[in-house]
Amino acid sequence: MVKLGCVTLDTSHPKSFAFHMTNQCMAMKYTHVWDKNFRQPEEVQWFANKYNLEVCDDLADMAKKVDIALIQTTNWEKRIEYAMPFIEAGTPV
Repeated sequence: MVKLGCVTLDTSHPKSFAFHMTNQCMAMKYTHVWDKNFRQPEEVQWFANKYNLEVCDDLADMAKKVDIALIQTTNWEKRIEYAMPFIEAGTPV
């Protein structure tokens, strides 16, 4: 299984992707989530609990645990900042 890291819960994409990955027995699934700037901590925890994900506090730490990261923020100014820990770790993003 390909382990995906979900970086931010800004859009509807994470919930939709997680639902389909979980219910359609896909060969990839979210395994980790990080969101420090958009959702409240209890919303992040709800998402993590619903899809059995580890909540990460640090993107560099997540980069060591996932095969691919999906940056799903609507804040275009933050995308490179969020992507850099993965790029530096050699993790596709």
